[in-house]
Amino acid sequence: MQNNLPKLIIFDDPMTSNDDTMQYLIIEELNSLIDKLDEANKIIIMTHNNHFYLNVKYKYNFKNGYKKNIYLRLCSDGIVTSIVRLDDPKEDFKTNYEALCHE
Repeated sequence: MQNNLPKLIIFDDPMTSNDDTMQYLIIEELNSLIDKLDEANKIIIMTHNNHFYLNVKYKYNFKNGYKKNIYLRLCSDGIVTSIVRLDDPKEDFKTNYEALCHE
């Protein structure tokens, strides 16, 4: 019996404790999986790895942009953590160096 209900796939920091080769393979597999998702199915990827984030989201900014995808950043001042929705590419990191400067 096939289940046609919408799927929600969650990856909680898939880069933890992986070497460079494994990270590359994981990025490629996630990109392949995301390409196969239809409108009914959703994926959530949580990470603190800026390099991974930039590589996974790169082609989806051109494909769907910030209108279809939701990008959230957790920001902490050491006491309070806030959730910031990024609605425009200008609000997001463009390079690893920019991400480091932001931290």
